[in-house]
Formats: sequence, structure tokens, C-alpha cells
Amino acid sequence: MADLVRVRRSGGFIGRAVEGSLDLSGPDYRVPEARDLVASLDLAAAPTGKVWPDMHVFTFEIDDQTATVPENLLTPALRRLAELVLDQSR
Repeated sequence: MADLVRVRRSGGFIGRAVEGSLDLSGPDYRVPEARDLVASLDLAAAPTGKVWPDMHVFTFEIDDQTATVPENLLTPALRRLAELVLDQSR
């Protein structure tokens, strides 16, 4: 099981990057849901595709795996993981 998840969102209309990380061994309220999502993901199989202008791009790092996914190709699990790690779900 992963210990740390990192997510970086870049691009978009403004081009501002946002980064976050979540320690999956910590007491954070987001940890149980994030652990379930991580267990269901295979970053090697994450969708890839063309990045359009003004579109966000998400980079996920889980253990030694990294995947970069354009916003329009995020799976529901990747989208939710990004929300949790970037703490945008509130």
C-alpha cells in the first residue's frame, strides 16, 4: 500500500499550478477514502491523450508510479483522488 500520494494540477486558463500531497498513514479525515481509491488504481493504465489549450493537466504520483492525465480524460476515481489530495472537495 502506498504511503504518500502527490497530485499536481497545471495549465488551465490562468496557467497556475496547484500541488498537494496526502500521507496515507496519517490521521487526516481524507485518508480512508484516498486509500480505497489508490487501491483501485493502476497508474500504468491511466488514460493519456492530447492536451487542449486552457485545459488542466493532472500529474499523479503514487509510490514509484507517475501518470499525467488531461482533465477531460480523468476517470471518476482519478478525479476524486485529485479533489481529495488538493482538498477541493469542501
